[in-house]
Order: sequence, then C-alpha cells, then structure tokens
Amino acid sequence: MRPRHALAAAAILTAVTVGSWAALVADDRNPAPQAAEPNPAPVTSTPAAPNTTRPHVPEVPRPRPCLDGQAGLPRRPGKITTIAGDFDGDHARDQLLAYAELDAARQPSQWHIRVVLATGDIADLALDDTPEWIGPNGLVARRAVDANGDGRDEGFVTSTGGASNDTYNVFVLAGCQLRQVRAAGSGPLQFAVGASLGHAEGFDCQSTDRHGRRLLALWGVERAADHPDGRSTYTWTKLSYRWATSTLVRQVASTSGTFVAAPDAPLPAELTTRCGGGDW
Repeated sequence: MRPRHALAAAAILTAVTVGSWAALVADDRNPAPQAAEPNPAPVTSTPAAPNTTRPHVPEVPRPRPCLDGQAGLPRRPGKITTIAGDFDGDHARDQLLAYAELDAARQPSQWHIRVVLATGDIADLALDDTPEWIGPNGLVARRAVDANGDGRDEGFVTSTGGASNDTYNVFVLAGCQLRQVRAAGSGPLQFAVGASLGHAEGFDCQSTDRHGRRLLALWGVERAADHPDGRSTYTWTKLSYRWATSTLVRQVASTSGTFVAAPDAPLPAELTTRCGGGDW
C-alpha cells in the first residue's frame, strides 16, 4: 500500500513553510537600516528540492480468507475426481475435487466437494450424502462452465448414473463458501442428461429472457405414439429457471408440445443440451 499519509504530511509541511515565509516578508514592511554593500552579489543558488522519497513500508503478507473446512484431505481419501475451471473469476486455473472419506473397510463414509484456488485458498463442503441422491458410483466431477454468466465457473458433478443418462448437480463458489445450487422452495437442483430410444433429457444454460438475463432450462422428451410409416409422436416439456443469485434458481416458465419424427432423426434445435462446448 502506498504511504499516502506521508505524502500528504509532506505537502502540508511545505505549504505551512511557504506560508510562514510569505507572512514574515509581508509583516517586515520597515526593516532596520543597514549599511549598503558596495556591490551586492546576486543570488544564484536555488532552493533545495523537497525530499519526496517515500519511506520504506514492509509488505504485509496477504491473508488467506477462504479456508472453509479442513485444509488437508482426510486421513483416508478415496474416489477422487477433479476438473479445472475459474471458480473465483480471476482468470487463473483452479481445481474442483469430488472425493470421499473412506471408512476402515475402504467404503465412502462422507462425500465432499472441494475447490482449491490458484492462490492456494481452499473451500470444502461436506455433503448430506444420503443414498436417495448419491448412487453406488458416488460423485464424479464432470465439467466447469460459467452457466449463469457472472464470469465465474460453476462445477457440474454427477451423483447417479444409469444406462442412458446421468444426474447432474451444480456447485458454486460464493465468496469464501462452496454451495450447491438449489431451486427456490425446493432442495438441491438435479437434472438428467442423456437419451435412449424412447426418451431424452437435457438442459440449456445459454438462453436468456427478454431482458437478457441468463436462464437455465431443463427439458425432457418422451415417445408417445408410433405411426405405420415408422415415425413416432413425441411429447416434450421445458422448465425455465432464472438465476436469483449464484446459488438459487427460480422457476419462471413451463412450456410443452409435441412433434413427429423418425426414430433416428435429430431432436428439434430447442431441445438440445447447450452449456459450454462439447457434448454432454
């Protein structure tokens, strides 16, 4: 930090000195008579420049504010998966880990999500890892994408997996706390991504409302009826959510419809997973 107070004090001191000198000259209207010098010498020296050298101030080490939870991994960590992303918005490469504390039988006893920032700061979240939402495969860190458009990545982590889809959860770093994204009035937000012959599920994090605010749209497609020509009628539903904060989404719209397509035909463009690059 620059020593602004020292500079201000120097400026004040200079002003006081100059002002005092001017006052003395102004008050000395009738000086005492002195003998005139035969050849007064001109003044050729210039006043010394004020000393503006800033005093040395020792640099104070930056504190580590984001230590939420234990700094080191537990004594028996296991099933660790990791993804890279920018979770605090400083354009540096951070890491998100999904891992478990293992018991004596080497089985998961507690699941965690952890963010390790490029600065070395750590945020750790111990989860309510009931079997209702964490399946036998445990948590797997999958992707890092800026889903809500705030300049910071969210971590996408799967908690269950099936033959045709995976269930995703979203985690964000809010200040110094790692949180799971929740739906307003409900629990943790979870959604499926995948497809089989009769259904498909996915989401879109790149659409916006009419005010340009980022939306999160979850959609699902089901085959409703088959036709003699080999095509089928499909029904679809889409739930659109608005990001209320970085950790909360609120449902703002629900739409549905039908379409007819061949079994191998691509889905309509509005029913495709769009969030970051690549396939999900």
